[in-house]
Amino acid sequence: MAEGVPVLSARMRENLFIGDNGTDSLETESQGSRDEIIERDPGCVEDRFRVDRKKLEQMLQLVPSNDDSDETAEDFFQRIMEETNTQITWPSKLKIGAKSKKDPHIKVIGYPENVRSAKSKILPVLDTKSNRVTLKMDVSHTEHSHVIGKGGNNIKRVMTETGCHIHFPDSNRGSNLQEKSNQVSIAGQPDGVEIARAQIR
Repeated sequence: MAEGVPVLSARMRENLFIGDNGTDSLETESQGSRDEIIERDPGCVEDRFRVDRKKLEQMLQLVPSNDDSDETAEDFFQRIMEETNTQITWPSKLKIGAKSKKDPHIKVIGYPENVRSAKSKILPVLDTKSNRVTLKMDVSHTEHSHVIGKGGNNIKRVMTETGCHIHFPDSNRGSNLQEKSNQVSIAGQPDGVEIARAQIR
């Protein structure tokens, strides 16, 4: 059973969204300033963590329905706030389909055990790492500079298009030919990793 009282004013909702430039910016639905936030209980804590952008975008695009289909973001976060007696701030004004690949933040405020409970309910649904995979593949070290491209332009483009992180072995920077490695690792969501693998080969 959750304890305590709501920690923020019900009419104050803080919205975090990612702008076109990929930076975090805050916007409020309330006309007032952040000074309107009710003073928090000294026992309350705040936890801010990233969630998967694509998963949240999908949830934000859902239309409310009367059947048992997927919850909208509003319903999902409202239910967790009620179940855990926490205040949750999420990017309800996230720009859908923005060029930014940056994962947005969720902020949870409440008593420590309630915050942990809320986080444990959010992450299985929106965790950035739940479906993340890492693929290690061999690409001849003589081809690495071609794959990376001048100034890293080729590999930056592939990483931007697929949302993956691609790592080439540091040992290849030296002049010792005996320690050259062919192994390249690609980390990201399964679909993105597969696309990146095809572009690197």
